[in-house]
Amino acid sequence: MASVKRHLNGCALAAGLLAIAPLAIGQSAAPVAPPTAPTAGIVATVVGLRNNNGLLDFGLYGSNGWLQDRGRLVRCRVRITNRTATCTLNAPAPGTYALAFGHDENSNGRVDQGFLGIPLEGYGFSNDARPGLSAPGFDACRVVYRGGVMNVRMSAQY
Repeated sequence: MASVKRHLNGCALAAGLLAIAPLAIGQSAAPVAPPTAPTAGIVATVVGLRNNNGLLDFGLYGSNGWLQDRGRLVRCRVRITNRTATCTLNAPAPGTYALAFGHDENSNGRVDQGFLGIPLEGYGFSNDARPGLSAPGFDACRVVYRGGVMNVRMSAQY
């Protein structure tokens, strides 16, 4: 990933959007989570996916590790049904977090990218934060988890 960023020579948009790549890059395949009725955790639902192909890869982050390679606190990979995916992420404790996801449509273990690192597959963030010249900051995506079950709905961006 570092060599890709060097290759892009500081392009802010590309570097920011590449930040979602750690959702699937450099990690061994995580088991696909079976659907369950949660009793606690952040229940993340993504709507507006363009197809049911592949898996959706969720990441839960704290402010210190936002979109960093090793900053993800919780990961969840799920199958897509009816262009929607839901996963329960067990937050370590009540607190402030942010979510990011990537749609690995072709199941190659990463979010594919085109020119300047712009994603070719779907991605998104909590609060439906949109990237500008870079990925949205933590504050734009933050959610406050107070314990129990918290529902977060996000829309896929392509």
